[in-house]
Amino acid sequence: MKELQAADFNLTVTEISYVVHRETNPSWKMETSGNRYFILAHCLAGDATYVFDKEKHVLKKGDLLFLPKCFPRKATTNPHDPWAFYSVAFDLEFYSPKSEELLLACPNSASFPDLFPQFAQLYRSWSVKRPGYLVHCRSIILDVLCRLYTRSQSFSLPHNKGIERCIELIHANYQHTYSSRELAEVAGVSPSYFRYLFKQSTGLSPLQYQNQIKIDKAKDLLLSGECNVTEAAEAVGFANIYYFSRLFKKLTGIPPSQYSEG
Repeated sequence: MKELQAADFNLTVTEISYVVHRETNPSWKMETSGNRYFILAHCLAGDATYVFDKEKHVLKKGDLLFLPKCFPRKATTNPHDPWAFYSVAFDLEFYSPKSEELLLACPNSASFPDLFPQFAQLYRSWSVKRPGYLVHCRSIILDVLCRLYTRSQSFSLPHNKGIERCIELIHANYQHTYSSRELAEVAGVSPSYFRYLFKQSTGLSPLQYQNQIKIDKAKDLLLSGECNVTEAAEAVGFANIYYFSRLFKKLTGIPPSQYSEG
């Protein structure tokens, strides 16, 4: 299942340069050839206009701005309604080239009115600096990036909501194996088109995806010590222990009997 691993969005925050809360004046403007850090800004009030990549982005209350490193831009505020915002600058480490590619493909601006509490917590935690504040700040930044990434994926394919319903169904009932026809009915498309959409979304066929979920659950059960191999197989929906063992070794590289020992 290398395709699933390659498509994983996996990164971490290595450094936070600043977290600021700013209320601009009517003449506020800025122009820069780039920035050393990644930047997230959330509009609290007013509006501002950013221009980059030959595109104009008008930010209003609740909008999120995402700027990659070394990103030339210029901006002005509405003099009749100057914008106020939270902003955080940070650096990242990517655990695969694909992760960086997926992040950079995210939109540079999008509406996220429900992020007000997160940015308020981020600013408060950074300002007060109580023990553990860096972990708290990093977790909020990662949560916002994950939300941004998920939003970008939700608009990348047709019928994505139907595919997401199928994925939620699979995870909620991982002991069961659904046919493409059953899942296609949930998604509201034909079985052949469903298989195409599912592969485009996950990199795997419906059966491959379900098997991967089952084996991942079995790995957790074996590592936790709660189950032996037979019990783990039954818990994730395999009645045939020999088929389970072959599939487990195929996906992990080692037999289940040795997995918990390692």
